[in-house]
Amino acid sequence: MAHKKMIVEARVNEYAMRDGNPHVPWTADEIAETAARCREAGASILHFHARADDGAPLHTAERNAEIIRKVRQKCDMLILPTLGFFANDTDPNARINCILELAKDPATKPDIVPIDTGSTNLDVFDREKLGFSHADRVYENRTNAVEHYFRCLKNAGIKPKMTCWSIGFVRRALAFMEMGLVAEPGYFLLNMTDGPYLTGHPGTLEGLDAFLPFLPKTRQAQLDCQYCRRKLVGSVRGRREAWRQYRSGDWRLPIH
Repeated sequence: MAHKKMIVEARVNEYAMRDGNPHVPWTADEIAETAARCREAGASILHFHARADDGAPLHTAERNAEIIRKVRQKCDMLILPTLGFFANDTDPNARINCILELAKDPATKPDIVPIDTGSTNLDVFDREKLGFSHADRVYENRTNAVEHYFRCLKNAGIKPKMTCWSIGFVRRALAFMEMGLVAEPGYFLLNMTDGPYLTGHPGTLEGLDAFLPFLPKTRQAQLDCQYCRRKLVGSVRGRREAWRQYRSGDWRLPIH
């Protein structure tokens, strides 16, 4: 049976510095050029983090607008910026304000915006030293703040991407769909982690399968698997018929 093509999302910089890769794009011109090359390679969604010239996070509407305008001058990728993750965590309710400012102008309005549907411990476990670093770091997403984000995006006409680190996140995302705050098809990101990062389901077929009983059976949905390693990508392709049998309709698994 022929399968539909995968949707490829290019995540071009996150908070990566240049000590490991001198080509990480930080400036608007660099991000736009990278986006154009990713589009030529087949990607259709661009996820980026706005950065200052020295690589520091810069969550301003002005820098994001500059990036979006330059990307759209070079290619037709769907624009998926960030709410800032833990680098923009001083006021969770205000985290959406940059996006709302961008949405006022059709030329800078994002197509998709990620929303984590719960709070997340962002510690790092060192198995050699048997200890945690960043043990006090939490990405806070209170339910009332998350509801505020969904209402704002609905009013602005922007598609939310519901980031789910575990089953509880999926269940809360479905509750927001039931409330009418997220239109079908729901766009789910199954955020899986490995190595020193223990918060998400492991990046294995078993970790992915653990989500299955809790994914929507009566609602249309698109699935996105993040941090999938080569082993998992191969497994997903081999098991895709099992996923099709799980519910009627089409599942799409964009792989980063």
